[in-house]
Amino acid sequence: PINNAGLQLAVQHQNGGIVLWLKSKKVTIRIINLPSPSQGASRQMMKSSFFAKWINYKANAIGIRNLQQGENVKQYLALFPNLLNQRPTIQYRTEVYQMVLNNTIQLV
Repeated sequence: PINNAGLQLAVQHQNGGIVLWLKSKKVTIRIINLPSPSQGASRQMMKSSFFAKWINYKANAIGIRNLQQGENVKQYLALFPNLLNQRPTIQYRTEVYQMVLNNTIQLV
């Protein structure tokens, strides 16, 4: 439901994703929690579970092993320099924003 309890339940069911769904009898609302464009947000962004899902989505696309839970992201990216073609947070923001605009965010 669209109320405080419903929002808390949606966050719990988010399961490491960035999409939340709220429903009422008349309307369904999709909320997408996009990464901040702020440089200061970059450190926290790389620690997010959705960032790890995105990294694994990229790894699966080219057939390399996935980032393991608890593994250092910077060290992982250093092992696979061909995984990304820009700084990680810039490419992440660009691709996630584009996926939302193209309605393909569910692929991650």
